[in-house]
Amino acid sequence: MNKKPNHELSEMACPHQLADVDLFGLGAQEHWYEAYEILHSEAPVHRIPGEGFMPGTDAFILTRYEDVSRVVKDEQRYPPALSLMIRQLSESPEAATNLNTMIQSMVSLRPSPELWRTHRQELTDPWVGPGASRHKSMIVDTAHSLIDQWIDDEKVDFVSQFAQPLPQMVMAKVLGWPIEDLKL
Repeated sequence: MNKKPNHELSEMACPHQLADVDLFGLGAQEHWYEAYEILHSEAPVHRIPGEGFMPGTDAFILTRYEDVSRVVKDEQRYPPALSLMIRQLSESPEAATNLNTMIQSMVSLRPSPELWRTHRQELTDPWVGPGASRHKSMIVDTAHSLIDQWIDDEKVDFVSQFAQPLPQMVMAKVLGWPIEDLKL
C-alpha cells in the first residue's frame, strides 16, 4: 500500500503566502493549519468580499484572540447575525410563521442579549468550570453502575452499553429528568 501525506491527497496545494489562502476551495480542509498560520501573521482580520450575511456585505475571519474577544463582547457594534434576525422577527411576528420551530423558540428564549446570556448560563453552568465538578460523584456513580451491568460478560458492545448511555444518563440527571424516560 502506497501511503501519501494528506497534502498530496488534496486537490488544493498547500498555501505558502496570503494570496494562496482559500478556506473554501476543494481540499482546503487539508491545509487549515497552514492557512491559519498565514492569516494570523499576515491578515489577522481577513476580509472575504461579498460573502457577508446580508447581500452586498463582506465576511471577516478573525485569527487573534483580542479581536475575537472585542467582537464577541461588543454586541452593539458587532451584533450577532442571529440577533439581527431575531430582532427582525420580533418586529414582524407574521414572518415567524414561515420559519421553523427552532427559530420561533429562539425569539422567545433570546429576546435580548442579556436574557440570552442568562439562559445560556443556566444551560451551560452544569457542564463547565465549577458546575461540572459539582457533578463528579454522580458521573462516577453512573459510570460504575453501567460498568457493573456488563463487567462479567464475555463480550461487551462498548458504544451501546457505555459510551452512548453515559452522557444521556448524566444529562438527564443534571436536568432532573427521570432516567426511565430515556430510550437507551
